[in-house]
Amino acid sequence: MSNLVKSNVVLSSTDKSELRKCIDTIVVDGVFSLNNFLPMPTELDIENSTLEKKGICVLENKLFLGSEVTFRDMAERAKAIEIGRKAIANKKEFGFYDWYDWRCKYWGCKRDVVPDELYMMDKGEEFHLGIETDWTTPKSFFIALSEKFPNVRIDVEYADENCVNNCGIYRLIGGELIKDVEIEDDEEFGESVWDLEC
Repeated sequence: MSNLVKSNVVLSSTDKSELRKCIDTIVVDGVFSLNNFLPMPTELDIENSTLEKKGICVLENKLFLGSEVTFRDMAERAKAIEIGRKAIANKKEFGFYDWYDWRCKYWGCKRDVVPDELYMMDKGEEFHLGIETDWTTPKSFFIALSEKFPNVRIDVEYADENCVNNCGIYRLIGGELIKDVEIEDDEEFGESVWDLEC
């Protein structure tokens, strides 16, 4: 299971109209999703597995991990080739075989937010958002959002669930990282992001 990273986000702007457009872009029908703003092509939602990699190798006449590709039986081979065909078509059309690398590039994390662990609060000139994602904060997502809404300041504090690694702070304005600080071995900071007490 992946480690979760919590990101506490504050969107703010003196331009209330742009802030409202930004919020309405990422929160659709009361639901926040990375996919609302940066939708992943549905064709990429295929199995990311050894089977996919083997199918690609068979179709491209390549070795798999330095050896000939082997399968348990013909049914497994057929399934691998089917997935491999979809993956190769995706690579040609979208530049990625499947969902994994696309999400890592465009969202900055491997999965969308954990829906049960989400909070949102609209405070007029500020919008507060607390999200959990696998392995990393979705920095790429927030950079793209900042580029689209250059008058909205985005402040993010994030921490891995172990509260001492993969922690930091960043600020974005106009798509630019104004502040980007990694914080390591500061359990107090991590606990404050997760709102925990010793």
